[in-house]
Amino acid sequence: MTIQITQSESVLFSASEKNSPTRSVCIVLPDGTSRWLDPLANAEPCKIYHIEARQSPEAIRESFSAFDQLVEELEQNADSAAQLQEGRKWVAEKFYQGRPTLASLRLAAGLSQRQLGEKCGLQQPHVSRYEVGKHEPTLTVAKNLADALGVGLDQFFEAWSNT
Repeated sequence: MTIQITQSESVLFSASEKNSPTRSVCIVLPDGTSRWLDPLANAEPCKIYHIEARQSPEAIRESFSAFDQLVEELEQNADSAAQLQEGRKWVAEKFYQGRPTLASLRLAAGLSQRQLGEKCGLQQPHVSRYEVGKHEPTLTVAKNLADALGVGLDQFFEAWSNT
């Protein structure tokens, strides 16, 4: 992760409603104390810090790759695969009560995105796109997903509308 911090001199920070950031700004006052500030309401000089943190794309890919590799290894063993399946069901029950979503239906079935994709002839990224609402499944894909999840089309479309 790369973190870059820059500091400007003590200035009077002002902004119009047109160009104002929508979030508050953390400032350091001349006496060294800091506080959160509404950019439109500032009336005293302050030091302004701009902090930017970025994680390199390579590090993100490596961390996801390592996690995916771990899950794949665990799924090779019948006992740990069964524990993963039960864990997914537990997550669906504890965290997705109330309004069903595509993710909650998948987890309730004890499936990973990759496993659901394999049952439907889809790649894992496609399942992910459906779960986050980036793509709307065709009727055929919806039917295949509903069958793989063990639910009817009515329940599938209710979950889709909550996604």
